[in-house]
Amino acid sequence: MTLHSAVIAYFLVFCRVGIFFLMAPGFSSERVPRHSRLYLSISLSLIIGFTLEDNSSVPLGAYSQIILAALIVHEVFAGLILGFISRVFIFAIESLITLFCYTIGLSNIFTSELLEHDASPALSTFVILASIQLLFITDLHHVLIQGIVHSYSMVSFGGNIHLSSALNDIVRAISQSYLVVLRLSSPFLIYAIIINFSFAFFSRLSPNFPIYFISGPIVVFLGLTFFKNSSNEFLSSLILSLRQLIVKS
Repeated sequence: MTLHSAVIAYFLVFCRVGIFFLMAPGFSSERVPRHSRLYLSISLSLIIGFTLEDNSSVPLGAYSQIILAALIVHEVFAGLILGFISRVFIFAIESLITLFCYTIGLSNIFTSELLEHDASPALSTFVILASIQLLFITDLHHVLIQGIVHSYSMVSFGGNIHLSSALNDIVRAISQSYLVVLRLSSPFLIYAIIINFSFAFFSRLSPNFPIYFISGPIVVFLGLTFFKNSSNEFLSSLILSLRQLIVKS
């Protein structure tokens, strides 16, 4: 292997790994310094490149500019698909927990978002932060890195990426993620529906009584109490489901 072909091969590995870390949960957060993410991508690219070189999976030889540009686009697209599939579950958690915040009256208490620049409800940010911490505490980020290595056995350098198969994988990841999170969040959503429906019923029974000023604090207090008592089981089931979905994907 010449120096020129080695640089090209490891750069192609870096394209897939770097784009993956731009999308992967935890690593893609705005709170992670860009230099740290860059150094991590370069280090893993070198390690993965040595592994693939032993398996003769690294493309060798000189390429024309057109072929090299096509290989770069191919690797970027492959890393983008992998990163998006791994992050879909976090999107599902954020959506349903934000819905729960709206139903118990915590939609006006905003705080800075962990993954993005936009603000989000405080309870939603807390759940996302806890999920990201559990992702690293339970070594689930090792499973993500293993997924990058195993992806070369499915989509090799320059191999054909079947768009229909990729779209099916994305749709399946989205549907499974939202179904799992909806099942885990269903007690909170059912509580919110029941408590709000109950106060709406009382309001219709006594229209002259200002039920709104009484129901607001009660709904928030009971909602936070219910979440506190069931948060351990909720987060444990959440991280276990995330591990299963990532392994399957």
